[in-house]
Formats: sequence, C-alpha cells, structure tokens
Amino acid sequence: MDKKTPQSQLKWQKKYDLEKMTTIGLKIPITERRQIENAAAENGLKLATFCRKCIKYCINNNIDISDITTGTDTK
Repeated sequence: MDKKTPQSQLKWQKKYDLEKMTTIGLKIPITERRQIENAAAENGLKLATFCRKCIKYCINNNIDISDITTGTDTK
C-alpha cells in the first residue's frame, strides 16, 4: 500500500526546512561511503541521520578526533 503525504504536510515540511534546516556536504572515498552506509543500515538509520548522530555524539562527549587519520590526509 502506497501511503501519500497530504499536500498540507508537504507544504509545512518545505517551509520548516527552509526556515530551520541547512545542509553540509563532503567528499569521501567511495569505499568509505559504502562502509558508512553499511553502518547506518546496521543501526536502522538513514545515512544522513547516522552521520548527524555520530557528529553530535562526538561533540556531546568531547571526543577528540584530531589525531584520527582518514587515509587521505596530506600531513
């Protein structure tokens, strides 16, 4: 059964997103994306939700990631 979203809900969501939300973009190696997508799926989350929760977890728990290399650092 295909559940349709009422037009009023879509209009409200678009207005809310314009006023209260923004996006962050990043480039990552394809293999890392697959790894992150798999981790998100294992946790039952969408990719964006998983990434946001990981970032907020690090911030809220004062996790120092400055010494973690991504394999693409040029230092």
